[in-house]
Amino acid sequence: MMATNLLLRRLIISKRLSAASYNLFRSISIESSDEKQKPGRHKQALLVGGLGLGLLSGFYIWHRKSHVETRVSDTGAVPAFEAGKHRDTLPVYSAIDVSKHDSKEKGIWCSFKSGVYDITDFVDKHPGGDKILMAAGGALEPFWLLYAVHQTDHVLKLLEDHRIGNLDESDRGVAVRDLNDPYSTDPKRHPALKPATVKPFNAEPPLSVLVDSYITPNDLFYVRNHLPVPEVDPNTYELEICVDGSENEKTLTLNEIKNKFEKHTVTAAMQCAGNRRSEMMTIKPIKGLNWGAAAIGNATWSGARLIDVLKEMGIDNSNKNGFQHVQFEGLDLDPASSPYGASILFEKAMDPDVILAYEMNGQPIPRDHGFPVRVIVPGVVGARNVKWVSRIVVSHDESSSHWQQNDYKGFPPQIDWDTVDFKKAPAIQDLPVQSAICEPGEGQTISREKGNVLTVKGYAWSGGGRGIVRVDVSLDGGENWHLAKLKPSEMKINRAWAWTLWQADIPLPKSGSHKLEICCRAVDSSYNNQPDSVAPIWNLRGVLNNAWHRIHPIATDPGITPRNRCRYNVVARRNTLIIYYVRIMTLFPGLKIRKIIHLLYNLVIIIFVIIIVLIIPKECILKDYIPADIISLDVITNVSQHSIFNNHRPLCPIIPHNRKLNLNPTNMKKLPATEDFLTNLNIGQGGKWQPSNCNARFSTAIIIPYRARKQQLAAFLYYMHHFLCAQSISYTIIVVEQSHKKPFNRGKLFNVGFKEALNLRHFDCFIFHDVDLLPENLLNIYGCSSEPRHLITALDEFQYSLPYCEIMGGAVALTKYQFEKINGFANRFYGWGGEDDDFYNRVIANNYRVIRWDPAVARYTMLTHAKEPPNSDRHALLRESEALFLLDGLSNLDYTVISFEKLNSHTRIFQQNGARISLGSISDEYT
Repeated sequence: MMATNLLLRRLIISKRLSAASYNLFRSISIESSDEKQKPGRHKQALLVGGLGLGLLSGFYIWHRKSHVETRVSDTGAVPAFEAGKHRDTLPVYSAIDVSKHDSKEKGIWCSFKSGVYDITDFVDKHPGGDKILMAAGGALEPFWLLYAVHQTDHVLKLLEDHRIGNLDESDRGVAVRDLNDPYSTDPKRHPALKPATVKPFNAEPPLSVLVDSYITPNDLFYVRNHLPVPEVDPNTYELEICVDGSENEKTLTLNEIKNKFEKHTVTAAMQCAGNRRSEMMTIKPIKGLNWGAAAIGNATWSGARLIDVLKEMGIDNSNKNGFQHVQFEGLDLDPASSPYGASILFEKAMDPDVILAYEMNGQPIPRDHGFPVRVIVPGVVGARNVKWVSRIVVSHDESSSHWQQNDYKGFPPQIDWDTVDFKKAPAIQDLPVQSAICEPGEGQTISREKGNVLTVKGYAWSGGGRGIVRVDVSLDGGENWHLAKLKPSEMKINRAWAWTLWQADIPLPKSGSHKLEICCRAVDSSYNNQPDSVAPIWNLRGVLNNAWHRIHPIATDPGITPRNRCRYNVVARRNTLIIYYVRIMTLFPGLKIRKIIHLLYNLVIIIFVIIIVLIIPKECILKDYIPADIISLDVITNVSQHSIFNNHRPLCPIIPHNRKLNLNPTNMKKLPATEDFLTNLNIGQGGKWQPSNCNARFSTAIIIPYRARKQQLAAFLYYMHHFLCAQSISYTIIVVEQSHKKPFNRGKLFNVGFKEALNLRHFDCFIFHDVDLLPENLLNIYGCSSEPRHLITALDEFQYSLPYCEIMGGAVALTKYQFEKINGFANRFYGWGGEDDDFYNRVIANNYRVIRWDPAVARYTMLTHAKEPPNSDRHALLRESEALFLLDGLSNLDYTVISFEKLNSHTRIFQQNGARISLGSISDEYT
């Protein structure tokens, strides 16, 4: 009876109501792009440049072109794979047939899309397989609505291995037809949070934010959710407390918790067990969220002491009665109405700093962090700090929940998923000593303009109340160490719940360009130290990573930073001219000839200055770019989400071992307009490919807007398949074709391709690519960065430069989150021009910066083609665009797919633009 009442109470308290999705946006003033590229300016520059070259042949060096020799990677293709697709060779079962197999005795069957599966063996042999029992005898779709993080290619491949038949056509889709998205009522989040997953929402702030203040702001505290965030009415909230094996139980309302018990405040750090998992993923694939080093925060928590609440039940240290554990259950429920649960040792529960918190940093605790009440257990892993707590049980036994028994446990490196036994490992409670570098950032360029001292900042913390007694920092990978200053410098012995922020001011190496390897290590009050590398502590869940934290910035002189490298080269060439001028003057002692030489010299200098102003790209002077030697650090990898794992295969290299192709992009300009030669490429159906000899580190969708360019498309597909295979990445090429003959709408086709790609598979990166551009350098990795990336830094059409700094066209790479945050491309730009400038403005308005790589790497060749007529309204549309970023884009996209084909070389989407809503003053005549 108690269990029934508890379930009813939870369902009443935890409301499930539909809600509209949201967009967070902060607008900043942006500059109009009307004057960025004036007609005729490029021709004038070339004319002046030609005159200069005629007078001074030495300028040829600015116009050299280097093309890479390339060779096709000798890797096979993996056939196209789609879980749940109908198979003609298998028998057909009805939903009633499936429902009869709902236990281990009868066999455990389930359905997914058109497939029927016998997962009995899976449940027995795989940790966590018991959770899938909630789908026994039914459909998996409702299960994955809640556990969306597990719906990966890897899991789907495992599922397909247990396929036994097809689901009757009349039963397909019934299970999810009337389901609402259980995540639709989740709260809004700060746009600075970087999601590891969206459903459930798990995210961390930028590392640099953590050292801005000792207390982490609520909105920027890392979020770890296992299930949808419950909606809890504080007026009906109740907390049940009971003692195992007795009738001793009590129910408290929120008001009683606040008013009946003394309010106690404690400042404590909280860290996810998977913090810094991404570093372990570079050793071997791991199943888990791709956490960086910011899955930790420090907050002031206020609430009732747990010991005071238990005393009312007659439970304290003097009346222990053999109890060993205190269990907690939350209001976040899975489809079987089972709550998230965890437990701590009874002795820890008696600590007066363990509280039932209803405030976080002086405010009501936010929904993402457990509103209205969360258990705060200082010094213990975040997983035991149960949110939305609804039940407390004093027990002889540990919590039986999945997250206590089959997760959050540590194992040695030799244990894999075939040999792991979660029952033999203790649940993680205290966490080991930890530290991380927050400033400077990974790959950051550090100039000596501000002096020869580098300030390094970070955090340190140790579980169990062990304070931090020392932090050491090195700039050279651990060869030489420097002592950091700690804040606060002193804490209570064995009650140091909060983190320690630290700072070290260290002399930089002598002049020149140096690639630094900054690392840090902390020592706690028990003199526990951090291990120097990740490999010895690698484990299959990617938890407990406390190896030295390492980053790799670049230290340079003010004169040769990437920002000033172009200016530096110009000055060097000017000095060379002066030297030759002096030498020539010494050869001709006559006054008249000297005057002529001097006049010619002045003319050359004038032309030299004009060339600097008009031809040298502003981008090279005004913006930083990522140097070639550290581009691998800029690529986001996410091996856990998409790869079909094979523990016997290594991870693919980020930088390809073979850096040459036997194809020259210039030769592609003469390729015939046919796809016949593509049949020998061994590409999977739909233009999908992934390496067979290693596990790809990320998956990329390449989206091409297209109409009536057969020759360019054939050349693009032939060249790019060779190029991308050589990079050993998992990818799919998607071509979106516009049906009508109205002016071309490139931005809208990109949006359509993005929406349709989401239905194909999981992609870590989306590259929006024109069909007439070919990359020249294999080091130009087709993956995403932490910020939106413009793949083109040097284009042959503009003498391997860019026409202006704010351009962001041709090929851009964004993650799903980045593209959705800026609301995609504008749909309003028909004809040539404008949409790229609008896209750049959207990126900047959302507080992103544009990433570009070294021009020696990010080089492109443009295929010849007839130019589209420009959009005469583009400047007026740009002037209006700032006010329409939220209204025009993915949010108002309307289209109809006429045909969807998976060809040998690509996925072809033939679409018709839908009706448009008039948003601005410019008439909208194209639909």
